[in-house]
Amino acid sequence: MRGTDDRVPICTLTHEDESVDLQALLLRHGVLTCSGREFEPLGQNSVRLRIPRSEELPRLLDCLGAAAGAKA
Repeated sequence: MRGTDDRVPICTLTHEDESVDLQALLLRHGVLTCSGREFEPLGQNSVRLRIPRSEELPRLLDCLGAAAGAKA
């Protein structure tokens, strides 16, 4: 995960395999993101993710955990 300014509640996630469509993988697990294909120099294996409010964070972490264990 790449960092961002503390006032901006987004982060960038990148899968080590450049052939993985990370947005599609995360969407299958209920996580909405913006594909890295929209941003130079990112690719389909990266996404921008809005950090949710603290009370929603456990659900996001559960979804990310499920996606991490899934086959791309």
